[in-house]
Amino acid sequence: MSAGELEAAPVPASARLRHVPRLVLVVAVVAGLYAVGPAYRGTFFLTFLVDVVILGLAALGLQHMVGSAGVLNLGQAAFFGLGAYGGVWTLQHWHWGTLPALGAAIVVALGGAVLMAPLLRLRGVYFAMASFAFGAMMFEVFGQAVSLTGGENGLFLIPPPRVFGHTVMGGEEDYFLVLTVALVCYGAYAALARSGYGLSLHAVRQSENGARAAGVNVARMHFVAVCLGVVPAALAGVLYAQVHGIVQATIFDYNQSVSLITMVIVGGVASRWGAFAGALLAQYVSVYPQVIAEYRFLLYGGVIAVLMIVLPGGLASVAPALRRRLRVLRVRRGRGAAL
Repeated sequence: MSAGELEAAPVPASARLRHVPRLVLVVAVVAGLYAVGPAYRGTFFLTFLVDVVILGLAALGLQHMVGSAGVLNLGQAAFFGLGAYGGVWTLQHWHWGTLPALGAAIVVALGGAVLMAPLLRLRGVYFAMASFAFGAMMFEVFGQAVSLTGGENGLFLIPPPRVFGHTVMGGEEDYFLVLTVALVCYGAYAALARSGYGLSLHAVRQSENGARAAGVNVARMHFVAVCLGVVPAALAGVLYAQVHGIVQATIFDYNQSVSLITMVIVGGVASRWGAFAGALLAQYVSVYPQVIAEYRFLLYGGVIAVLMIVLPGGLASVAPALRRRLRVLRVRRGRGAAL
């Protein structure tokens, strides 16, 4: 058969329809997420979900670094803060809208990634500790640079989000805005994972020496992964500042970095949506058990320990584990019927 005949050969219907169930599932999930806004309009639960999505967005970028590139960054809160202060500066001094402020936040966060680039020469726990020190250094900058960040008092009277001339009035509209930004970032990461960059990054994650032997520039891939990983954190910073109307240095301390890496681990290092599942659990434990508020961190640590023992792959591994279990039960049932 000639090349022209091969190109003209029709694609089998089974191949065309193979991805239809997944597409239907994605559309249903997205529609369900947007339906939550009207369903819980005016409730505290919707405000809670807004914070979950913002924190999940920051954790999503960290998941890309850790899960896709194997770069254990313990200073992600620094980029959360850089994005917040960079975006707020344009909002308060130049009176830009939300979309330009998001762009400015990305530029500032990428500047921070360039500053951290020399640390990428380190590997493993050494880079983790160096990135933690970088985050602690940036926290001090946030607290001391009074003219830029307001110091320990922070910045107040931050205007609400304004998109295409429309001022977002809070509540349901806040939820729609942060959800849309999160879905765009999620979709972008999903597309990157299937690109040549994603394949190269997967090779680096599996074996740096093997990837290097195949011609992959490992150092460049790590740097690009960090740059891409700080973008959602920067966006989350601006959204947090505009939704709450205030930004303070204490929000971006080392506790926040630890919380973000914990969200990734609990949700599942290898899963993008696991970052949001981890954020949901972390925010729930932080907000709802008011009766035992003073033992909140003890409860949080206990939940994490149990999850790591029962589900080493995080919350994202629940569905695959159930599918494997059901498959085993079906096989056993079939063997029993045959006997």
